[in-house]
Amino acid sequence: MAVEFYIPKMSDHMEEAIFVEWLVADGDAVEKGQPILVIDTDKVVAEVEAPADGILVGIRPGLENGATVAVGVTVAFIVGDIADEVPALEPLDAPAPDSAAAEAAEPSQLVTTVDSATAASGSGAALGATPAGRKAARELNVNLVNVVGSGPRGRISESDVRKHAADASSAEVAAVPEDRDAAWLELTPVQGVTARRMVESMSEVPQFSLARHLDLTAIVAVRERTGGDAGSKPSVTAYLVKAIGLALAEHPRVNGFFREGRIEINNDINVGVAFGTDVGLFVPVIHRADRLSVSEIADALARLRGLADGQAFTRDDLSGGTFTLSNLGMFGIDEFRALVNQPQAAILATGQVSKALVVDSEGTISIRDRMTATVTADHRSLDGVSVARFLSSVANFLLDPDEHGGMAT
Repeated sequence: MAVEFYIPKMSDHMEEAIFVEWLVADGDAVEKGQPILVIDTDKVVAEVEAPADGILVGIRPGLENGATVAVGVTVAFIVGDIADEVPALEPLDAPAPDSAAAEAAEPSQLVTTVDSATAASGSGAALGATPAGRKAARELNVNLVNVVGSGPRGRISESDVRKHAADASSAEVAAVPEDRDAAWLELTPVQGVTARRMVESMSEVPQFSLARHLDLTAIVAVRERTGGDAGSKPSVTAYLVKAIGLALAEHPRVNGFFREGRIEINNDINVGVAFGTDVGLFVPVIHRADRLSVSEIADALARLRGLADGQAFTRDDLSGGTFTLSNLGMFGIDEFRALVNQPQAAILATGQVSKALVVDSEGTISIRDRMTATVTADHRSLDGVSVARFLSSVANFLLDPDEHGGMAT
């Protein structure tokens, strides 16, 4: 009996994916759980695993690199015997399945990871490296773009990586055109996804930004009172996530999506936090941030940071975000403007905490710990007043955490 192999639904809002490559060929034997297909979604570059043992047959015509495929579309079959008959699939440009069929599509087993050594190549071939090959590449700090695979269709094995590492003469030299003093650097798959999403954000979303100072004097004092070294204390980011969560609860419209001319208000408050890695930007999610303590958020951030180092996020880690925080304060940045992460209504960008002389309404001068926060919002969903009120709520939660029980560690 033939098993349909289809494009899985990897998140609540995923409707399509971009085909990258097959890791096996038509007629190849596959095992359940074996990665056989690579797709590019709005969130991640993912390997889709075989749902059953058998032989891959009947690959849909027109499925080539860069092709867009709707969720639920059958792209091949897995049969027990090569002689088993399967229906001929229409070319890819045929009508996609109806929305009900796509909604019913259950996720196949997925490996939603992009290893730095793998993704640095920016090519589908490198994504065809075996798990052992990718592990060896990480251990030996080998860029897979320079490794020649000896397996089927150039698949890179552990021995290929170790052979390359042992060759002292191999060096990663960027190709330089003879007629110009320049080098070409290919985008990693993650960077490619980010580039596409940012172009869409700039071209499709009417964006505006509001900025204000956040007084973190009390937060800094709380952190100083907390025992242990700096690494064991909740970070400023953890307090920001908590304050954002509480403020979103007060201003639910900011926690919404703009879709098809309407605003969808999300019941759950899930704050995505931007993480930079060697292969590009990821935005893993702190789910139900308004209900977590600051310490719980700090633990979640620490776990996500550990996963970011190896790009080992799960599908749930990267799904369900309703608002995004991008904090570059640890790099000495004072302030910046981020782009809206569609379909979210807004994003908050924060800079470093610094000392400032502040004159209050009574003329008293004091030294305060402050950071600049900039909210960029989708003007179709939000206006200036609603964003200003939201940002004011964030500021108030941070100004006096002792007054707000929800800000307790």
